[in-house]
Amino acid sequence: MKYFNLSERFEWLTKSKVMGLIALRQFVLSLSLPALVLMSLPALAFIPLQFQKPNNPHFHQQWALHNPSTGIDINIFPLWWEVPKTQTPIRIAVIDTGFVPTADLGDNIFINWTERRGLAQVDDDLNGYVDDIYGVNMLRPQQVPIDDSGHGSHVIGIIAAQGNNGLGIAGVAQNVEIIPIKYLDSKNYGLLKHAAEGIHYAIDQGARIINASWGTGSLWGGESSSPKELDEALARAERKGVLIVAGAGNDRLNNDTNPFYPASSPFNNIISVAAINRHGELWRDQDSRFGSNYGPNSVHIAAPGDEILSYNSQGDLVYDRGTSMAAPHVAGVAALILSREPELKATDIKERLMNTARPLASLRDRVVSGGMVSAYHAVHNILPEPDPNDPFNWRSVPWEARTLSPYPRNYRERFEFHVQGAQRLAVHFASFSMARSAPVNVLDGQGRQVAVMTGSYSNKFSPVVEGDTLILDMDFEFAVSLRGFVVDKVAVDR
Repeated sequence: MKYFNLSERFEWLTKSKVMGLIALRQFVLSLSLPALVLMSLPALAFIPLQFQKPNNPHFHQQWALHNPSTGIDINIFPLWWEVPKTQTPIRIAVIDTGFVPTADLGDNIFINWTERRGLAQVDDDLNGYVDDIYGVNMLRPQQVPIDDSGHGSHVIGIIAAQGNNGLGIAGVAQNVEIIPIKYLDSKNYGLLKHAAEGIHYAIDQGARIINASWGTGSLWGGESSSPKELDEALARAERKGVLIVAGAGNDRLNNDTNPFYPASSPFNNIISVAAINRHGELWRDQDSRFGSNYGPNSVHIAAPGDEILSYNSQGDLVYDRGTSMAAPHVAGVAALILSREPELKATDIKERLMNTARPLASLRDRVVSGGMVSAYHAVHNILPEPDPNDPFNWRSVPWEARTLSPYPRNYRERFEFHVQGAQRLAVHFASFSMARSAPVNVLDGQGRQVAVMTGSYSNKFSPVVEGDTLILDMDFEFAVSLRGFVVDKVAVDR
């Protein structure tokens, strides 16, 4: 990948004082997993429908922007061509590991012209930071916030890679200026005080949106409550009307009971983002314990966060996954909204994003909005259609079925639900409580296993079964004292 001419654009870099490495306590983690370097991958075969495809050579590998195979994407086309540009680009601060000055990112990188035209090693704009021309480096003051990890560049590329320029990939938002703020080191660790300082810097530089693809919580030996120094910065951002887009975390945890900050911090200007795969399901790494956090009361919306293509610290295109990759999709859509309605407040944008989220059955009871970000609906402020794959939207047939409780030893029972002419079925549990040692097997009419159900919940449908027959099968060797389940209706898709 071609880099900018550093002698022209970063000529002052050689004059900057080289600072020693700063020892960091490992409290804060970025929210992505190690990147997979892009080798030679086959192009997806599809015919563009109702939009003009940008000429970026790797656009066809950006399923998050256009996914004809499953239809799960952020619904940005043809909106991408429609959004009018305001006279002033929307400033988005990316507080992360810095940026890589590639030709596909550079024109959308913020320039502090007072410092650019000023004297080297002088704080020309009197903001407390010397030579902060292209953002700020909290770890090595007076140095360009160059990315030595790749995490920040990946995030920035998702938001702001230039579209239709014949290079690399296309970003979600085009009329933006990215303010790179480096506070994480090459191993993606950093101090919360530097993150807080970065938030203050972003506010002072006029950022309307801050992307926070990082966080801390008690699981990582960090804070069990929202840290004070971070709260003070977030509170100021709320007062100034700055939207904070934060990754929900990658530990497969419920943030309702396991908060992750700043995503879980108690401020109305924060929108917490879960990650989904190209099938619209919460992202789960099959080879490790990692996966998207969720929270029916604390995580607000979902966005693509698996197999996402963007830049690393060498300027190469790589795949990465995690809520780190989901958050910038939402930040980019928020910028699209502001490009049309710059007068909106942070809370207005958050409400808009949630109200216009595309409903997905897989996200019901997982995120507050019950859906994923939809750029077209958010910018036009229109409600999306209900999810046709959600049994809650199907016709229901009353049906009573109840298990024994407690269960005796060597208990075997099978419930069969048959609806003539149905193409798909799902049973609705008024209540359900089954242990892992006493699972309920969901079968189709041919006796093939579709799913295994355990846990405790209420007002929930079973997984969908193709055909006109659904079977619930139980076979326990030992006595079980749980409540069992109560079915009160069957949803039918004809």
